[in-house]
Parts: sequence; C-alpha cells; structure tokens
Amino acid sequence: MKIVINEGTSFFISNEFGDSYGKESGLYYNDTRFLSNYKLSIDGCKTAILNSERVDHYSALTYLTNQNSNTIPKDTITIKRSKFVGRGLHEDIDISNHHNKVVEFNLVLEFGADFADIFEVKQQRVKKREVEHVLEKKKNSLKYFYEVTNFLRQTVIKFNKCDSQPKLEPNKAVFKVRIKPKQTWHTCLDVCLSVTKQVRKPLYGCRAYGVFKPEIDEEVADYLRKAPYLETDFHIMERAFGRAKRDLAALSLRVSTDRNSVLVTAAGIPWFVTLFGRDSIIAGLQSMLLTPKFARGSLLALASRQGRNINDFNAERPGAILHEVRFGELAVTREVPHALYYATIDATPLFLLLIGEYFKWTADLKLIRHLEPNIKAALKWIDEYGDFDGDGYVEYPDKSISWKDSFDSISWHNGKLAKAPVAVCEVQGYVYAAKMAIADIYQHLGKEEKALKLRKEAQNLKKNFNKDFWMEDKQFYALGLDKDKKKIDSITSNPGHLLFSGILTKERAKKVVDRLMKDDMFSGWGIRTLSEKSGAYNPISYHNGSVWPHDNAIIAYGFKKYGFVREANTIIKALVEASQHFEAKRLPELFCGYARKGFSFPVIYPVSSSPQAWGA
Repeated sequence: MKIVINEGTSFFISNEFGDSYGKESGLYYNDTRFLSNYKLSIDGCKTAILNSERVDHYSALTYLTNQNSNTIPKDTITIKRSKFVGRGLHEDIDISNHHNKVVEFNLVLEFGADFADIFEVKQQRVKKREVEHVLEKKKNSLKYFYEVTNFLRQTVIKFNKCDSQPKLEPNKAVFKVRIKPKQTWHTCLDVCLSVTKQVRKPLYGCRAYGVFKPEIDEEVADYLRKAPYLETDFHIMERAFGRAKRDLAALSLRVSTDRNSVLVTAAGIPWFVTLFGRDSIIAGLQSMLLTPKFARGSLLALASRQGRNINDFNAERPGAILHEVRFGELAVTREVPHALYYATIDATPLFLLLIGEYFKWTADLKLIRHLEPNIKAALKWIDEYGDFDGDGYVEYPDKSISWKDSFDSISWHNGKLAKAPVAVCEVQGYVYAAKMAIADIYQHLGKEEKALKLRKEAQNLKKNFNKDFWMEDKQFYALGLDKDKKKIDSITSNPGHLLFSGILTKERAKKVVDRLMKDDMFSGWGIRTLSEKSGAYNPISYHNGSVWPHDNAIIAYGFKKYGFVREANTIIKALVEASQHFEAKRLPELFCGYARKGFSFPVIYPVSSSPQAWGA
C-alpha cells in the first residue's frame, strides 16, 4: 500500500508502515528526492501495522505495534506516527505503553539521501552520486550534502522535543526508550531541505497527538471559502464534487511571474508537481465554475514564460506556450531540455481559448490588455510555427506531442504506427475555437478588422477540416493526417473534442456522438481512448483503450453544447459512479478500459496520478 502526501512542490511517498525505501519512495521537493531512505524499527525488529491513512493532502497518520522481541511482549505498545509535508517533512512519534510494567527498548530510525532527479526515479535508472554525510552531534542533527556546478542540495534531519536524546550514528539515530506503565514517550523530527546554502525549517512544526492546523495559502483559503458547493439527492455526485474541489486546493502551486506570484494547479501527484501548459490550462477551463483564480494564474504564469527564441534543444519557438517546467539536476545541468520545455502543439491554441473563456466569465479587461502582446505572439505561432508546412493545419514534426503523447498512441486501425509529421484532429478544433474566441475579444476592444480576419480564418479552417478529415466510409473523423496527408483511420476519442471546439456541423456532430456511444468505445464507465476493434487496442495501455476522465469531460461538454443532453449525462453519471471505487472517492488521471458489464468496478491504471488536476 502506497501513501502519498503533498504540499506545494513537496511530496512524500511511503508504505503503509510510514517507511520509505526503494523504488519511488521518499521525500521530494522541486523535482529532487531529498530523502530516499527512512525506516523505523524496534530493537531491530519490524513493527506490525494497525492502521495507516492520509488525513489531509499534507498529512498522514500511522498506527503500529510491536512484534515479539527479547525485551517486550507482542502488542505491548502503540506507535503513532504523525507526518506533515511542506517544504520538507515534520514527524511526531508517540509511543504508548499498555503494559502494567515498565518497558525498555531501542527505537531505531534509519536515513539516507540520494538526491536523485525525478526523471531518474520515474524511469528507475538512478545514478550513484557522491553525497557528503555529516554528523552534527552538538546540533542533534544529521546532514546530507550534494553539489555539482550550478546545483546544490542539502537535507538536514533535526531532532526536537525528545523525551530522551538519540545516539547519532552514520545514517541512523538510536533512542534508548523507557516508558512507565500507561505512559507515553514522545520525539519529533524535522527534515529540512535546501536548494541554497541556507536551510529552512519545514512549513509545519510540531503537531503532537494529531492536531492538524494547516498553514494554508491565503488565496487557496479564499477559493475554498467562496467556491460554490453542491447540494443534491444524488449523493455520490455531491461527494465527488466536494472531493474534486478539495483536490484542486491540494494541487495548488504558487508560481512566479514577471511581476509577482500567482496560483496555478500542479498537473498531478506524484510525478507532475509543477507548472504544465496543457494541464494547467485545461484545469483552469474546467474549474471556472468554482473560481477564475486558477485560470488567471495559469495565463499569467504561462505568458511570462512564452517562447521568444528559436531553440531546437528545448523546442522553443516565438509565441509558443510551454509544455512543462522542471527544477531537478538533469534540467538545471541541461542533460534534459525540461528546465523550460516547449514540445507541445496544443498548449498554444488552448492558451488563447482560455483567454477567451476567462474573459466571458470575468470581463477582466485589464488582464486582457496586459496579455495582448502574448495573444499576438500565440496567433503568429499557430500560423508560422505550428503550421510549418503551410497546409492550414497545426502538426507535430517528429514524435507525438499532443495530449496523447505516448510513443504508440497515434496508429492506424490495423495497429501500425502513423508516420510524422501528423496533424491530429482535436488540435485543429482547438485552433478554430481559439481564433473565434480571440475574434470576440478583438470585437470587444473595437478592433473590427482583426476580429473579421480571425473569423474568416476560422471559417476557412472549419470548411477545409470537415472536407479533409471526414472518413465517408466510417462516417467519422480521422484521428489525424499523416506525413502524406492520408487520413489515419483509427476510431478514437479525439474527435469528441471537436464538439467542444464547435468546428463540426450539427449533422456530423450527431454521427460523432452516436459512434462514440457504441459499445466498442463506451465501456460503461466512460469513453475509451481507442476502439476495442482497433489493432492497437489494449485496456491497460496509457492511450490505446484506457478511459481518461478529462477526455470524457471535454467530450461531455461538447455533447451538451450541441444539444445531446442524454448522452452527456450518461457519460457524467458513469464517471461519477466510477469515482466512488477509487482511493478517496476521486477520479484518477486515467483507469483501464475494461467493459463495465464484465467487471463490478473500474480497474485503476497502475501508475495513474491521483489526485490529478484535470481529473479533479
């Protein structure tokens, strides 16, 4: 059992015992693992689990007892571990003696820090680093230190408020514990992290006995206070709504811009705790009903990082909206291009689409005027860099960098991979919607000529798209056009996004709706990414037959937009019912595409992010 707690860019992954060792376990901050080993034992023996749960997004409680040992009988003590993550980790350890005699034993805490980059951990290819290890007995602390050119990381473990002082050894702290009958022994420790020479305390201090008082961001608190709540006799919908609202707060990040800091949503826990272009934009679009804060923050954060140069290393182009930002060693030392990474074709039109939607909800003319240069640059990217061969469609040059970004996600019906460059269908819909949205803004600003030009471009795109992407034999839209401008004939969920964009005619929209709701596409829990009848179909793949809640949400919105209310509600009800089967009653990033009629519950995808912004 894995337990993940998070706060900002910090997160901690442990097993049900509250220990971290091996694989992806550990304490992370800004894409680096600062603590790779943390284990508790009694007299060298493993404890027994009583219960372990996440209490809030930033805290977890674990209850343990002892196994048989030479010093104390089995089940004599209760060990309560209270963890709080945030710019580091704080843990309270409270041990209660239920025996009628004094108990004495050694409590052993083991530590280790490998300072692995998050990309290495995810790929399970962690290189060995030269980590300095210092015992600071006078300060009652252990320190781990790692530095290469332009990259410094430190982990300092401090012991506070101890009922007995630990004996510090390399990678270990040993407490000689003595507890009278019916009494409780206490210690607590801070795991302090640093990316400079200055080491700061964790966000949360001592919270003995499980008194949880979040030191919450004022803007997040304002969001939770003001966001609408749902009251309905469809109680699982009510629960799902409340869970999602809290998850968006848990995923909130404070991100710098040219002027100040803004609130955005991280893409997902555990691997995507950073600013993403596509994910933050879509989460901003979807959460407008709750608050415009996430949309506004995403627009400002992404605008301040908009591409200005031509750089093949990180795929930067003038006007491009980035894909993601990373802070780990591999990004800082340019072993990977992700410090500012622009390899995506859908973030830029989605950025414009979000500007239009934000203005509809807020009438925030001040922000729109501030973003005018960014709007102009993004439109230029679409026409010059997105459509690099001049055929009127935005395509990706080599590998898939749309939302279906796994290597095998763009394939023909027979399962053979399509050859790049590929113009995927939904991105053309995003471009259409973006140009229509910005035309409305230009109209509002009194820029009639610019508005007219964009509307003409959008209508021309709509006409050509409906001719070039329609598969008459299948009565459905192609997944995309390949390098030879041939229609990729897979039946996928991608055309469902076309209704969201408004690029379809009413007649064609009905055909798309009918096809997506057939059994090979609609699993009963949601619409699959790929038809069961396709050669590449696999219900436990990332993009070739799985069900993605955000994909279904966009499709359902499109269904309603075109008046297909019954079908939209079928999808919504299926997703809400599915949510009740997952951890914390939340929708994960994705789940497997098995048919509902064969399974009494939806099957989780093994490494799905949860919580995840556009799932929430």
